[in-house]
Amino acid sequence: MPLNLPNLSKYRPHPVGPVKLQTRSSTKARLYAGGTYFRSKERGEVQNLIRVGILEDGVSPNKEGVCFVHNTTLKPDEQITASGVTPLIELYKLSLTENEQVTIAHTTTGWRATKTGIRWQIAPGPAPFPPVDLGPVQDGLFAVADVAFKLTGLSSWPTTAVVVLSPRTRRYTLVVHSVTDPNSTQSTTQLSGWDPDALRQAVNADMTCWIRLPVRGTPATAPEPGGGGSTSAIHGEDMQDEGVDANFLTAFAMTNLSGGNGLPVAPVGLNTGPDRVMVHLNYSEKDDGSMGELNQVFEWVGDTATIGSWQRYA
Repeated sequence: MPLNLPNLSKYRPHPVGPVKLQTRSSTKARLYAGGTYFRSKERGEVQNLIRVGILEDGVSPNKEGVCFVHNTTLKPDEQITASGVTPLIELYKLSLTENEQVTIAHTTTGWRATKTGIRWQIAPGPAPFPPVDLGPVQDGLFAVADVAFKLTGLSSWPTTAVVVLSPRTRRYTLVVHSVTDPNSTQSTTQLSGWDPDALRQAVNADMTCWIRLPVRGTPATAPEPGGGGSTSAIHGEDMQDEGVDANFLTAFAMTNLSGGNGLPVAPVGLNTGPDRVMVHLNYSEKDDGSMGELNQVFEWVGDTATIGSWQRYA
């Protein structure tokens, strides 16, 4: 919001404690898992809500693998899709896993919400779980354990309309590659697995993804007898990373990134006055992993404490 202009955001804070402008330093979130390294593109606590996993299905030679990236923060314009209607719907909560979605459709008993499973496998097979009826839908608030939204104008919807509420995910099919087994007595012995370089290329080429797989360097080497040889790691894209990729990626369950700091997930628990919520960022992590001075104030601009974003106050 521009400096010294009225706050046009719908959100109004509920001040807690004494008036104080907090000063923080901003960092990216990271995850070392599956034989490689993931890092958020942006900075702040909200980056810790990004989840990554490598899932496998089937057996060789027909084994399938996929890397999921799941951003669990709400963004209604990415999570609400519709056919046959332009719905007036306010989304408050959508705590779905990466293989779930909620469908609002007309049935013999009226409008109902149903949780259904999303398959990621190429090979045919059953859905992850049978459909789960979440209950009738009508104008006003609909709230169950994992889903909350408010509908307006349902009576004008044609009965053929369908609205789908989906998680924010990106999927990357894993690629098989082979390497020569260094421990084999036969130089032709090959080992096969999922290719970390192919996943890095796919993720980093996707401008819509919330993470990168930073290019990695080389590890430190032990000094040679009598001296010589480097004992220092050669950093890759990230100065904080001293590791290298494994030969192959391995499966791991959906796991949150961690270490993201700076701007809070939501503008709650702060008191910078009755009209605005602001946070001062003193230092911020640069793209190479080092810290640099930022010295900027950010203000929460949005409709609610969960629908909105931090914007520079200047």
